[in-house]
Amino acid sequence: MTKKMTIETKKKETEDLLKLLDKIAYEKLGILDLFELKNDGLDFHECSVWRLRRALLAAYDAGLLVAYDTLVGCKNRFNPK
Repeated sequence: MTKKMTIETKKKETEDLLKLLDKIAYEKLGILDLFELKNDGLDFHECSVWRLRRALLAAYDAGLLVAYDTLVGCKNRFNPK
């Protein structure tokens, strides 16, 4: 039972991470989602380096917050359910 819970927990954490990355891509880069659509016109995006820098910093900051929450035992601030 513990192994099953671990697999389910890991799956949920992965889903939460992908949602967070999609949110950052949308808010910082204007990209709707990060799914591969097998279409060059939809899969490749042109963006400025400053927008890319903002997106990378947002992802880095989110990682720091998740690590802090994990260390102090808080619920995930990005998905508090």
